[in-house]
Amino acid sequence: MNSFIEIERKSSSTYLLECDILSFIYIILGLLYIFLVSCQKETKTVDWNLCCSFPCLNGGICMTKGFNNYTCDCTLLDFYGDHCEKRKIFFYVMETSEGQNKPIKQLTNFFRKLTDAIRPSRETLQYVATHYSWLWWFVNRIKPLHSFIMNQTILFPNFFTAIPRANMIDTPPRFISSHEYITMDSYYNTSYYARSLPPVPWKCPTPMGVTGKKVLPKIDDLINKLFNRKKFILDPHGTNLLFAYYAQHFTHQFFRTKWNEGPGITTGSEGVDMSHVYGSDIQTQKQLRCLTDGKLKFQILNGEEYPPYLKDAPVPMVYPPTTPEDQKFALGHPFYGLLPGLFMFATIWLREHNRVCDVLRNEHPEWDDEQLFQTARLILLVTPVLNVGMAEFVNSLVHQHAGALTRNNHAVLLQPVLKSAIKHGRQLRLQSYNEYRKRFGLEPKKSFFELTGDEGIAKQLEEFYGSIDAVEFYVGLFMESPSYSVTPPTMVEIGGPYSVKGLLSNPICSPLYWKPSTFGGDVGFDIVKSSSLSKLFCQNIKGKCPLISFKIPESKLTTTTNDEL
Repeated sequence: MNSFIEIERKSSSTYLLECDILSFIYIILGLLYIFLVSCQKETKTVDWNLCCSFPCLNGGICMTKGFNNYTCDCTLLDFYGDHCEKRKIFFYVMETSEGQNKPIKQLTNFFRKLTDAIRPSRETLQYVATHYSWLWWFVNRIKPLHSFIMNQTILFPNFFTAIPRANMIDTPPRFISSHEYITMDSYYNTSYYARSLPPVPWKCPTPMGVTGKKVLPKIDDLINKLFNRKKFILDPHGTNLLFAYYAQHFTHQFFRTKWNEGPGITTGSEGVDMSHVYGSDIQTQKQLRCLTDGKLKFQILNGEEYPPYLKDAPVPMVYPPTTPEDQKFALGHPFYGLLPGLFMFATIWLREHNRVCDVLRNEHPEWDDEQLFQTARLILLVTPVLNVGMAEFVNSLVHQHAGALTRNNHAVLLQPVLKSAIKHGRQLRLQSYNEYRKRFGLEPKKSFFELTGDEGIAKQLEEFYGSIDAVEFYVGLFMESPSYSVTPPTMVEIGGPYSVKGLLSNPICSPLYWKPSTFGGDVGFDIVKSSSLSKLFCQNIKGKCPLISFKIPESKLTTTTNDEL
């Protein structure tokens, strides 16, 4: 019996010893696991922002989560997943007799992908829109069909445009150049330009995030190799200088960069407001007004109306210091006196404003100066295009070719502007060319050759950037293969939505504004509705009206070559 008890004691001691050993082993293993995990975390910790890789797809917003993690916000998107990479599945439900929702039909990812596969690309839609003139001649003459196509293209999602152009621009704006994330300043501080994409985060391995070389190429090298004009290249679509000056003149009413505070700051308004004619503030506007009959100040030179001299209307203007006093004119925009085409447009707007004031005064002799001025201003705001000054000057612009917006076609005179544009893109930390293509629903370019269509240019770009995803935005636009549009295709797809949004959001498009009483009754409303490019030119040019067109005449177009220019 005693021996049995002794054996039991030994067994218990052995058991306890084994338990102690196992416990010790478990403790050691646990500590080892904690140590390894902590070491692993330490190795994963990075000294750069993980959002630099732009991991969130399809419009997802990247947000860092600690020093070694991030999350993608897919809210309001048709996508979900860690990187917003998966299409959502939509269910159609029907109420059953038991009061429960029962799925009766499921639209699976397969059908969503099938729809995406057969939906024409935006480039294809642009090609159709700029070709087949016989088709658009037919469409434009059937008003219900014309309205339907315009609405489907611009306003509503459909098979052809999953995201209509008007919806591609953020409302309200989300990003500005001072921050990489949403702030109250994005909406309330209108001194900033709004942005489609936030800046590249700070503390990234490369200037474009994580792709490409650690140092961007020298701007002078880019210009010499990729932009410098070797031979003048005609615009293949036959556009002329009148079109070029029109585009430049029109955009300066909302592009007014405050250079002394940086390229992301503006003093302009948020849209089309004719500030390039009337000035951007009340003080300038008052200096430019006659304060009689609603008219703007003018003088008669060679029998025609021209803007007043600067000494007679002291407004902010930019002129070289050696400019004679009789060549300094007072205009709504500070540097419209520097270029002949811009001065021409300023002159024609002045003439048109004063002409409309005469029409309104005859219709409303009871109106005072202020009402005549403000109503004429509204009429000019709606007028679709602009007019010009002297017939001879207009005629010369119409018959002069515009250069193609493409690579190796920048004149030496314009290279300082080009250099500034690339430099400012770097200061603003613009995301890459491919990131902007993705933002506007375009497929990113997969190779340098796909971008350029030219082996030599592609090779040069690769030497500069190393990766197609590292090509700078401005450089990428001008390296695109020449195509169906006057401007590079990506520029069309980015500029188009902004133009649509800007025009549709203008209060003049509201039904509350769009009525005869806004424009001084039927007389003013008829001016707006019946206006045309030729009429606006010819009503403000003395003598015989020249050819009015944004394209070179066919006779000159067929006989002019690049070598002649």
